[in-house]
Amino acid sequence: RAFIFCGVEEGSKLLNFTSLRGASPSGWMTNGAGRYIGQTIDRDAELDISQHIFCLLHDNAQYTVLLPTFLNKLYDALKKEGVEDTTTISLQHIFVAGDSSNKRFKEYYESVFNARIHDLYCATEFGCMAAECEHGRMHYWADQFIIEVLDSQTHIPVPEGEKGEFVITGLYKKGSPMIRYAIHDLGFIYPDLCPCGSSLPAISHILGRTDNMVVVSGANLLPNQIDDAITSIPELSGNYRFLIDRPDLKDEIQVDVELAPHIKKYDHKRLERLVIDGLKKNDDIAYVLGCGLLNEPQVEILSYGSLSLQDGKAKKIIDRR
Repeated sequence: RAFIFCGVEEGSKLLNFTSLRGASPSGWMTNGAGRYIGQTIDRDAELDISQHIFCLLHDNAQYTVLLPTFLNKLYDALKKEGVEDTTTISLQHIFVAGDSSNKRFKEYYESVFNARIHDLYCATEFGCMAAECEHGRMHYWADQFIIEVLDSQTHIPVPEGEKGEFVITGLYKKGSPMIRYAIHDLGFIYPDLCPCGSSLPAISHILGRTDNMVVVSGANLLPNQIDDAITSIPELSGNYRFLIDRPDLKDEIQVDVELAPHIKKYDHKRLERLVIDGLKKNDDIAYVLGCGLLNEPQVEILSYGSLSLQDGKAKKIIDRR
């Protein structure tokens, strides 16, 4: 349903890079959807990268499904194979799921592959629940799910447009029904109709999780706020690692960022300042820095690829306290 919603045509060929092993059903669900539309080529993410490259270049698939970090890995492998013009690869749609992407990621890889990148909202408990339209909203299947947004502390519903914790009721699960299931994702429901014209209700992209919001010197910080600070800087790739430590009873932050692939010369001090100023856009962080409760973050600028070559979901925030 998500594939069709995003413009995949009947008879299209899917190159499936999701996992077909372990307890997660994502790979098998993706295969089934691909066969319903046309043809599926199975290429488990755990196979040798050379097999993935061969299929990408020779199987003429129109769309693929993968983790965002796996797309980094594919592109780096293509460059090592000497493939200079990746826009000639047959992909028209790239669906990313299982981890968050961002605006910089989409803009970069849409130009690299000349293909549209779509976010999917999926969960092991429910399968694929929503897909991204051209206006960046995540439309969910209201005939299959009820999505409510609750205050994460009081568990009282919040008005549409306000951020809270998603709880989901599946209307199709009979063997193991899930009612108001707390999935720990934070976001909001759009109160207005989407400019794309779809009558399906829409939720925001995931703004964080109740179990990965971090508190630094009393400041609440969500992953999307760090994403915004990093991806707003053109010289950076958008990949980062945010480390929190407490060596002497006081929290300290180190932010590792990597250069965009086309950047060879740069002003280290300027980039460092841009990262810190971006983090200060969070009012809580600005307050604790201003009060001296937190020292300014240390910023390490790494070469392109230092943080990209990761399998599976990238762990961007590391709390060592």
